[in-house]
Amino acid sequence: MGFDQYYSELIERAIETLFERLGPERASELLESEDNPLAKAMPEIIEETAEVLAAELKRGAPEMLTQRQTNLSAYEELIERYWGKAFDLLEMLVVMSFETGVDFLETYTEEAEADQDLVFYVLTRLQVRACRIAEEATVLIKAGYGQGAQARWRAMHEVVVVAMFIADHGQEVAQRYLLHEGIESYRAIEEYRERVERLPGYEPPSERELAEAKENYEELIAEFGKSFGSAYGWATEALSRNPKLQGRQGFGAIEEDVELDHLRSHYRMASHPVHANPKGILVTPDQHPADDALLAGPSIFGLADPGHAICISLVAITITLLASRSGMATGFIGATMLKLSDEAGDVFLAAEESVVAQGVNLGEELRDGTGEG
Repeated sequence: MGFDQYYSELIERAIETLFERLGPERASELLESEDNPLAKAMPEIIEETAEVLAAELKRGAPEMLTQRQTNLSAYEELIERYWGKAFDLLEMLVVMSFETGVDFLETYTEEAEADQDLVFYVLTRLQVRACRIAEEATVLIKAGYGQGAQARWRAMHEVVVVAMFIADHGQEVAQRYLLHEGIESYRAIEEYRERVERLPGYEPPSERELAEAKENYEELIAEFGKSFGSAYGWATEALSRNPKLQGRQGFGAIEEDVELDHLRSHYRMASHPVHANPKGILVTPDQHPADDALLAGPSIFGLADPGHAICISLVAITITLLASRSGMATGFIGATMLKLSDEAGDVFLAAEESVVAQGVNLGEELRDGTGEG
């Protein structure tokens, strides 16, 4: 049954139910009364019809949702058939990164606290965040959402870049990074205060909250300078020491400082599905080049780039963490993770080539009901 036919029948049933509920007299009044013409009555009719329509949809929901889950499960099985070996290597790295981070924390936390080591404090939290993002991206990629996984990798890349920058520049930059939360909090509370009247049910911040946030902000600006109030103001002073950057600021400069700017084009591509720019709607990398359908659901194509990118970033963040403390394990763990990441890259590429070679037919195998237009 087509979309129009389905909803036409649903609306007809809803209207019939509505008129049964209203009774013939009230229905005639709504439709025929000169004092209350249909145009004036339409808001009430729409509201009543919507209520009935929602009830009709709920009645049919169990069957609809069961069919949807059946379709999605079948698609995930198809994806696993071609990408399973690559997913296994990715998940091995996810587990290895997580367990390495746990061991690192257990081994060095007491020492780091005694030393008031802010670099340790920041790096451990950034590595944990990267592990969680990797988990999220893995869920997406295994379900066939390559662009979603690539968007989450974008966040991982930012975490890796910041971690490497702080590891390179030491305690002072780690302190500035942590203190910059006061800048972000002040901006957030001001932004909220300006718009809270347009948010029904939300309470405005108290005068005390506003005063404390502003006082903290002004103290930070007084201590570190006006540039500290910018988005990446915590990195400005350290960036100024790099003659190649010539006073540049922001994430791009930080990325270049740690020599990860060779991933800039990948980062840019990962930004398209995050934003509403035209590139994001005109270019769909997780779709077969010969397929012109509008992709609104999962896809078996385009999983290699996000999969390998997640592996690379997991290795980078974990090695950065380990390298912040001397120990023989760093070299062994790092070499092992690099080997697994390289292998994962080869396996992801082979899977991509396999599904592309089979063409559009593979994407159409389970298209019905999976969300593709």
